Amino acid sequence: MVYVPRYCVANDVYAKTGLSSIEVDFSVGNNMNIIEDAEFELEMLTGRRYDGANVMTDFVDGASADVIGRSVPNSFAMSDGTGSQINYGRARGLRVSNYPLQSVTAFNRLNIDGTTAKSYATLTSVQIAGGTTDTVDYWLELQYDVVSRMMVPNGRIILKTEDVIPGVRNYQVGYTFGYTAVPVTIRDLASCLAGIRAWVKFMGGCYNRLDSYSVPQQNVSKGSFYDRCVTNIANLRKEADDLLDRIGRRSRTLFFGSGGSR
Repeated sequence: MVYVPRYCVANDVYAKTGLSSIEVDFSVGNNMNIIEDAEFELEMLTGRRYDGANVMTDFVDGASADVIGRSVPNSFAMSDGTGSQINYGRARGLRVSNYPLQSVTAFNRLNIDGTTAKSYATLTSVQIAGGTTDTVDYWLELQYDVVSRMMVPNGRIILKTEDVIPGVRNYQVGYTFGYTAVPVTIRDLASCLAGIRAWVKFMGGCYNRLDSYSVPQQNVSKGSFYDRCVTNIANLRKEADDLLDRIGRRSRTLFFGSGGSR
């Protein structure tokens, strides 16, 4: 099966590197893997996908415990300093695992046996693209997305008229997510990662992820050509690092903290 590039094409890589199909032909042999491998590395480094209409179904837990395992009550109250209490609302929000949401194709609250207890309204991709981000049942929370420079649904769904029922996997959300058009920064990053591979391939070396590549030193007799190759690889690597700083990298450390006693 021939891989279809999703974030950049051969001409993007040629423009980024100064190479041409004479030096590296992406349609020949192992060269076909250069863009594919670069795009998969991009997704691994950022922890996200940037193409469109990706179909997903999440089973979400209703609010029942905090991050260190303590029970969360349906409601709680605090003193207002005058001897009276202020009652705070119950949990109203759910979050799915991917964003930006392009459509909500199904949204159900489930019984313990997995059957549907209640179905909520859906939203089409046309509605969300047109600015409709709520139904009679819920709102989609919006946030500014630095990649697309737009306000997008960030994956949090806030119920309007009822509380989130505590439980395990008791909400089912079917949705699509991603971007209708690949953001410019993502295309540039994919082109940089593919460009590093293309230069290393042209030099006869081997490559393994952003920070690891090797070039046979016996070719140093080529003089300025060798220096040009090494300089271009270094420049592409720096540009890729700068773009990753702007886009954001996947978190490698997870930390929970609490000021209270368990």
